[in-house]
Amino acid sequence: MRSIHTRIFIDASPAHVWAALMASGAIPQEIRNAIREQRIDEPFRVKMSSGGRSVSLTIKLLTAESPRTIRWKGYLLLPGLFDGEHSVEISENSPRSSLLQQCENFSGILVPFLSRTIEQTRQRFEETNAKVRDLAEKGYA
Repeated sequence: MRSIHTRIFIDASPAHVWAALMASGAIPQEIRNAIREQRIDEPFRVKMSSGGRSVSLTIKLLTAESPRTIRWKGYLLLPGLFDGEHSVEISENSPRSSLLQQCENFSGILVPFLSRTIEQTRQRFEETNAKVRDLAEKGYA
């Protein structure tokens, strides 16, 4: 198993961070729809891209508790090949400040061969965290 973890402090409430996260494009539209509709444990397909390649993943939303937590699990082709469990946590740091954390735990037989993809995912998390911060701190929501 391999894991990545990113975090960023944001000068905004968890509700503002959540709204910015949902509007930022950081989460694919299909997953945002599942969150809004609370489609917990219902598998669906999502097209994701990394490093110029697009792949179709099967995703299952595990938890979506506004404005605090989102968790989903997905796999490529079939479970055990290349799986990922993604979590987003928003916690209150102070009444006007939040901590946004994104984590992904990768497992499956292809993990040792996909180090570059995993590193690109970490970089994408850092970029989206900054985008969410910028939106939330500008008062989006």
